[in-house]
Amino acid sequence: MEAGAVSSRGRTAAASRCRSPRSGRKSRSANAERRGKCRGVALPTPDEAIAVPSPALRNGHMRMTPVPAFLAVRGALCPILTSATRLQRGEGGHPPWCPLSSVPADVAYLRSVLPSTTEDAFFDYLATLDASEVTVSAVPEGSVVFARVPFLQVKGPLLVVQLLETTLLCLVSYASLVATNATRFRLLAGPDVKLMEMGLRRAQGPDGALSASKYSYIGGFDCTSNILAGKLYGIPVRGTIAHSFIMSFTSLDEVQPRLLQTPPEKANQGELAAFVSYAITFPRDFQGLLDTYCVRSFQVPWVWDLPIAVSNDISEQSLEEFSREGAEIDTIGVGTNLVTCPLQPSLGCVYKLVEVNGSPCLKLTEEEEKVTIPGTKTIYRLYDTAGHPFMDLMALEEEPSPSAGQELAVHVLGQLGEASKVMPTTVEPLNRMYFRDGQVRGARGSLPEGRSHAQASLSLLHPAHRRLHEPQPYPVAMTERLHRLLAELRQASQ
Repeated sequence: MEAGAVSSRGRTAAASRCRSPRSGRKSRSANAERRGKCRGVALPTPDEAIAVPSPALRNGHMRMTPVPAFLAVRGALCPILTSATRLQRGEGGHPPWCPLSSVPADVAYLRSVLPSTTEDAFFDYLATLDASEVTVSAVPEGSVVFARVPFLQVKGPLLVVQLLETTLLCLVSYASLVATNATRFRLLAGPDVKLMEMGLRRAQGPDGALSASKYSYIGGFDCTSNILAGKLYGIPVRGTIAHSFIMSFTSLDEVQPRLLQTPPEKANQGELAAFVSYAITFPRDFQGLLDTYCVRSFQVPWVWDLPIAVSNDISEQSLEEFSREGAEIDTIGVGTNLVTCPLQPSLGCVYKLVEVNGSPCLKLTEEEEKVTIPGTKTIYRLYDTAGHPFMDLMALEEEPSPSAGQELAVHVLGQLGEASKVMPTTVEPLNRMYFRDGQVRGARGSLPEGRSHAQASLSLLHPAHRRLHEPQPYPVAMTERLHRLLAELRQASQ
């Protein structure tokens, strides 16, 4: 929960800017009145919500794909389900990303910061919150998702799904962003080079560092230097030798060389001593540290038969240069440019109301990518004869599933005019039910399973959609019936 999620009388903030074309109830904010940008559904007051909990559905999706990327790999399913489970059990604000629940201290704090005119019934209602009527459906962990396609659908009492908003967006946005960024590095590095996440020192605090380690693994990295992430999540742990370790040695007198095959006078004594010490300690896992790729100061023949790992501010451009130069590199360590996501620091995930009291609703705006797609939906991925997905299709939940080998009429988002005809060879439903009746339903999937699913999903994409530079746009469409509903709601809101 965040400030602004509820007003001084407990009314949801979204209530001030929505209108229902079916109910005839109208309420528009001053900004919407001036700009004519935002219309949708009128939400109940707290008293109405307490008396008759209003069922509502909210969708989580990206407004736009990451720039300059083409897709996102969704993460954070397990923390989302953990959050819903804690709410159902009546556990409070620990860890800090959990939403408000029935812990008295949380309610007492809200009472101390909200205006004194806030009705006691509102706090009494907050003390009874649980997730017994909440359902959560989502695409599986590690799925490739595209802009405006709902990857998360949460249905339940209006105020409960409202209070979950900030928690769910916080959990999914950075996780999916890091997984997507890691995916870009994996595509550039190719399948054979080992990728090591080394961003702990550069990440936005310890929570950001753990998330970066976890979700870069889903995105295709092989290991992490973050030992705590290895302990908590089972990610393979690797590291490089520290400069300070090498600098701490001054001569070979500090170690006992074994089987040294080069005259000591031909090498820097301190550096050679450090490498010898390391080799003695880790005889089966030796690492050397060279400041540049071309250093050959030790003149030890077998050094060049060892696997080569590189690091030092590695970026996407670095990987492209390595590829052009044909560099013989076995492992690449990436830190700052992985965990800080400099190409796009935020994924732009949103969580919007699309149905309330059984009536579909939408938000209208002059910016087309911000217009929501109404109703409870099922998402399908359509495949061509070569086995590549060529379109994601949104349909209303009550519609029959499209069939392989049968022609479909679809409306592609962003394209005006008549419907297009497509004929998929294979149809894959993307939604899975993960939480219902206060319980986790079905298998969440392990971290390695999410990683494998991400790599499999990427491998199925057509190369024209998968390339990082000037990719071919991946079409997202809706069925004729959903398109008619959207047109009707637009017309009713005019």
